[in-house]
Amino acid sequence: MYKPYPYRFKTLEEFQKEYGSDWRGAACFNDEGRMDFLCGTVFPFYDVEDGVSLMYKNWAIDKIMLTINEKCTPSYKPKKMDKTLDWND
Repeated sequence: MYKPYPYRFKTLEEFQKEYGSDWRGAACFNDEGRMDFLCGTVFPFYDVEDGVSLMYKNWAIDKIMLTINEKCTPSYKPKKMDKTLDWND
């Protein structure tokens, strides 16, 4: 059975909201913006410990860069369609 990864990288907006304008230094993100491609993407590991950096795509990743990945459950509920026709004279 498919088990989704529990973490994703925070988005740029989440970093700025949490750490302010100097979020790159506070979050230990690359100062030159070369890690920005990771923002918002899924982190493909299941276990992440506090204070332990993992290597991913040649970057050291710390838990403060990650957030909980919201589980996307598909809804199989059919959508209602409005079949009312507007008649203009």
